[in-house]
Amino acid sequence: MPKVSVLTPIYNTKPEYLKDCIESILGQTFTDFEFLILNDSPNNSEIEKKW
Repeated sequence: MPKVSVLTPIYNTKPEYLKDCIESILGQTFTDFEFLILNDSPNNSEIEKKW
């Protein structure tokens, strides 16, 4: 079980910003973490198209 949780809430986030965020988190040297993205957007179709 990881000791660190990284929580990223998003709401109508532009896909290019989310991509940069994800790449930044995954590029860290510390690797024992869980990464959670909480999507509270009413319209998330743009994000789903990109991922």
